[in-house]
Amino acid sequence: MINFGIVTKRTILIFIVLSVIFTVFVSVITGNMRATNNDKLLQYQKSLKIDSNDMFDYAINTNVGNIMAYGKVKSIGYVEDSYIKGQYMYIDRKEEHYVRKTRQVPVTIGKTTTYRTEVYYEWDFYNRDYFKVTDYEFLGKKFKFDELKTNYTQYIDTVKFTSNKRYVYNATPLEFMGTLKSYASTNKLSNNTFYVNKKHDVVIKSVETDDTTILVFAALIWLFGLVIIFASICVIEDWIEN
Repeated sequence: MINFGIVTKRTILIFIVLSVIFTVFVSVITGNMRATNNDKLLQYQKSLKIDSNDMFDYAINTNVGNIMAYGKVKSIGYVEDSYIKGQYMYIDRKEEHYVRKTRQVPVTIGKTTTYRTEVYYEWDFYNRDYFKVTDYEFLGKKFKFDELKTNYTQYIDTVKFTSNKRYVYNATPLEFMGTLKSYASTNKLSNNTFYVNKKHDVVIKSVETDDTTILVFAALIWLFGLVIIFASICVIEDWIEN
């Protein structure tokens, strides 16, 4: 058993040295992450805020650079599937099979541990099909389906065919609101990121919150790292002494 009760001067010295090195490492990584996030925040804050068709059209035609455009995405046409109700912009149909599996489970009787084979069943991915429209509109302009990177789906239903086969459906509604962060240049949009059901100010607020998240995460990693360093030193010290 490791003895944590006796801490030698050597243990303390090694811990201090390694802690300083680890602290510098965490500080550098955290600083780089915060700098990247601050650059992103500044870019978002300075972006031209758009909420009308005319402003959106002006931004693209005059190459204004960074923009944040809030508006409605509206499907041109629809797709559907006979196994679910409704019409959608995009349907993701995942086929899953109920598969028999085995695993080894430890059984302890007194001081003796043996293993037995346990049989269980689990839904496993088998195949996937996609159905999507060709185009949709955003703030009065027509775009190809994948152009604005909306990446928005909702769970629709699970349809079971037999005891060991089912379809899991996720889909995109025909209309939804959101903010497009993009770069308007040479009459085109690039570096597109779409925030579903969020207005400009909410998106910017979320980027501001990311900085706090980085700090909290870094603090937790730092504390956890110090504990691991101290425990590791004690293990090595104990091994050397014994």
